[in-house]
Amino acid sequence: MQLTAYQKGIGAMLIATILFSTSGLFVKLLEEDVYTIAGFRALFALFPFAIIYRRELWNVNAQMFLSAILYACTCLFFVIATKKTTAANAIFLQFTAPLYVLIGEPLIFGLKYKKLDILTVLAVLVGMGCFFHDDLGTGDMIGNLIALVSGVTLAGFMLNQRKNSQQYHASAIFWGNILLVGFCFFFLPSDMAPSPVEWGMLLFLGVFQIGIAFSFFTFALKRVLAVEVSLMGTLEPILNPIWVVVGYGEFPTTWAMAGGGIIVGTLIYRTIYLSRRSAIADEEF
Repeated sequence: MQLTAYQKGIGAMLIATILFSTSGLFVKLLEEDVYTIAGFRALFALFPFAIIYRRELWNVNAQMFLSAILYACTCLFFVIATKKTTAANAIFLQFTAPLYVLIGEPLIFGLKYKKLDILTVLAVLVGMGCFFHDDLGTGDMIGNLIALVSGVTLAGFMLNQRKNSQQYHASAIFWGNILLVGFCFFFLPSDMAPSPVEWGMLLFLGVFQIGIAFSFFTFALKRVLAVEVSLMGTLEPILNPIWVVVGYGEFPTTWAMAGGGIIVGTLIYRTIYLSRRSAIADEEF
């Protein structure tokens, strides 16, 4: 049976989302410090990018380097947050990035704030509040604050990538990994000694969870609608804690699940609502 381009795109997006969602489990399983994890993860991610994108990686401009810095910060903050709090808290709080995007977009691109955007911001804020209820129970307050910062840097990365031409998108991540390698290796402990199994985990995080996953994501973007990419992307914060529960035995708190449900549910509703509005407008036209 011959798959259509659309079916291949959906399959690629599903693979990308599953790979993206494995980060929390491996960060939890690795007993190394955050600089070892983030640094070698970034180092190993360089190889698939060099093989797949080749000449694209030399498309550079000043705005691309800003994206690279924001990407590097997001990756490092996420690893720190996942180590210092529950994986569920880390990924759900990072997924507050759309909140900052909704706030920043009108300021950067000269757009008007819409009622739906304001309601989305309020709903996400309620979801965020759930994470900080009763000191997050099993979570660590510093870890959750760092996770929030990773959401801010991720939003900045998303906005800056949107401002820049698509030809610079892959190079931004490639050079972001180079920056992260340089920064983390400066802080590597002298007694660093990952086991063979841990080296395998680090290799997976770099090659598959970042490099291969991004290539599948790029493939999907060219073959499916943006709304479908957005909806399938919301599987990542849902799957991430599930892998951690199954493979590490760490359960999110009830408030964390409630907050995550509000945030993800709001983003899904907003995406579906806007897609329907767009479809109606096209029919009327």
